Parts: sequence; structure tokens; C-alpha cells
Amino acid sequence: MSISINEFKANIERYIILAQTEDLYIQIDGNVVMKLSNTNSDRRKIAKSLLGAVPADVSWEQARQMKADEL
Repeated sequence: MSISINEFKANIERYIILAQTEDLYIQIDGNVVMKLSNTNSDRRKIAKSLLGAVPADVSWEQARQMKADEL
């Protein structure tokens, strides 16, 4: 969600609470100057993206070897 700096300053508590669940982009004169987000949100996205990355029938050792072969 994008909001102006004036809107952010007028309702700072509301937007801090909202930032726990979604990223907020603060704008000055229509240009985004700041992103307010939950510090754990990126970790969650990364973890979700890893689901299914390694097939269930592959062991950790095999997965490591597959990755080493790619490098």
C-alpha cells in the first residue's frame, strides 16, 4: 500500500499496526522514499518459496550433492 508522508504522519499508529501484515510505501511528492514492513515478512516469503524445492524422495546428502554439481 502506498501513502503520502502527510497521511502517514497523521495516522502513524494505524500504519505501524498495518505494517505488521503488509508492506507500506511512504511517498513524498509521488516518489516512494521509504518502505515500512514487518521484519519477519521476508523470512516468511523465503521459507514459503523453499517448500517443494527438494523432492520428498531425495535425501539431504543427495540434495547437497546436486547443488554442489550445479556450482
